[in-house]
Order: sequence, then C-alpha cells, then structure tokens
Amino acid sequence: MTIDVIDGSARLVLPRSASQGEGWTFLKSQSKWILNQLTKLPPRRLFNDGATFALLGERCKIRHLPLLPEATHQEGRELVVGGYEEPNQQVIKWLKCTAGSFIEKSSFSKARSLNLQPPKISIRDPRSSWGSCSELGALSFSWRLILAPPQVMDYVISHEVAHLLEFNHGAEFWSVVANLCPRYKNAKLWLGDNGPLLLRYG
Repeated sequence: MTIDVIDGSARLVLPRSASQGEGWTFLKSQSKWILNQLTKLPPRRLFNDGATFALLGERCKIRHLPLLPEATHQEGRELVVGGYEEPNQQVIKWLKCTAGSFIEKSSFSKARSLNLQPPKISIRDPRSSWGSCSELGALSFSWRLILAPPQVMDYVISHEVAHLLEFNHGAEFWSVVANLCPRYKNAKLWLGDNGPLLLRYG
C-alpha cells in the first residue's frame, strides 16, 4: 500500500492470489495508518493569486490580472497571469514550458561534454521519480524540478545524462555524475528531505 503524495489517495496493489474481498479487509485494517500518513503530508499549495513559490531558487509571487489576455509572463520576481480563470493550471503550463527550456539546454550541454549526441527530452509529472532514461537514450524529467534550487535540477539532469554512458548505478556511473555535477551529494540529500514538498504544488 502506498500514499500518492500529489493527491493524497491510497493505492493498494494485490497479489494475483488475493481476492478483492481480502483487499478490502486489509484496506480497512490499515485505516489508522492511512490517516496517519495523510496527516504527515505537506499542505497543498495551489498557484493562485498572491501565492509565492521558488522559481529556480528565487522567490516568485503570482499576480492574477483577469482583465489581461489569457497569458502568463514573468516580470522580475512576479509571474503575471491574465484571464478570468483561476491561474493554477495556467501557471503549471508555463512552468512546464520554462522547465523544458532549461532542462533541454542543460542536457544538450552535458551530453556534448561527454561527446554524445543531444538526447530526446520530454517533460512530465511522474509520481515516483524526478527523471528517467530509457534503453533507447530518451530522457524524461519532472517539471517540478524548476521549483527546486538550481543545483538540484543540475544533479537530476547530470544523473540522467550519465545513464547515456552507464545504464546502471555502479561506480563508473557515479564517477560520471560527479564529473558533471561535483556537489551532487548535497542535491541528492535535498531531494530526499524536500521532494514531497515539490509534489504538493499545483
């Protein structure tokens, strides 16, 4: 059984030998555990008017101006959102696009430093990972990395680009990561401590 940090739902995976009735019985027996886990979740943080969040390490405040055309743009440390709809989804769309630009540029640069071709990049919203590398060399990243300090995004990018050379987590792999991101251990610790906070935005 796991708790989805993003929406707070509980997910129970049953072995093939278990019946649905046994699953419900087990689920009910774990009600106190589920409630305990839900109370530990960080508060949900929507991207609404006046909300503040970290954007590449800098505090940014959302300013919703309904009379402006439906668009989002940055003005200094403010993110201005137009249109009558609540800004949350617009901001997420803008963050995904902005994260994609930063991640693609950095990934291509790191790949070139290893004498590799620029990889295919996709930006998603995974539940349990910050990045991944397919066997075909396509890299995928969470848009939420843009809410983390820049060195954290740099570490995750370095981690996935390193997989283009070493498709494992052995000593050679971590040597490549250290070459691309010398302070990766600090960033890795930050993600372990603060990752759930990022998943509660939006």
